[in-house]
Amino acid sequence: MAAMEDLAMAFNGLPRPQTVPWGSANYWVFSIGQSPLHPSAQILIAVHPPTMVTLHSGPVQLLNGGSILDNITTVVSMLLDVFIKGLRDPTGEQVESTFAPLTWAMSGDEEIHEVIQQKLEECGVHEALCSVRRCTPGEKKDIIDEQFSKLFATGAIQLGDASRCHRCYSEMSVPLKRCSACNQAFYCSPKCEAVDWQRHQAFDCPANRPNDC
Repeated sequence: MAAMEDLAMAFNGLPRPQTVPWGSANYWVFSIGQSPLHPSAQILIAVHPPTMVTLHSGPVQLLNGGSILDNITTVVSMLLDVFIKGLRDPTGEQVESTFAPLTWAMSGDEEIHEVIQQKLEECGVHEALCSVRRCTPGEKKDIIDEQFSKLFATGAIQLGDASRCHRCYSEMSVPLKRCSACNQAFYCSPKCEAVDWQRHQAFDCPANRPNDC
């Protein structure tokens, strides 16, 4: 991952539109959680509440087995990086133009919340985005917890099942996209493939888990 100063400069160079490209308010909620498959590794998610489009960063191993507070520079780097990279398909191509949030909120420990704001200010992020709102209980339950559950629910749809989209679960007669690595995950649209591919590659793609083959 790039140095913090470079990440902050790249992040500050992103546009901050009032609305996202798919048409609703440019407001995001984010959180960091432990990966069940990678001990001591953390995954950061940023979710667009109206559409539940989710960006991921990680899993990243925290240095020396330390806490999130001990590794706050890594956490903030993950946060900036997830928007710099934006929504991409499995080939690495951008699906939408990248942009920074207009406003955002965080779900997590109050002390971590305060330190993240301090770190954002310290590294020179837009003043408006150094103010991070706390997620409401409803946002935590219905958005953050729900998306982490989906992220780690590797068996939500059986691999090889082409009758439903492996991201939005909608029924489909003919899948439009599939994982090119394992040919066992199917999607109804390029957007669903782009949103799901990081989770699929990290957690249930047989091509990336040779011991399971």
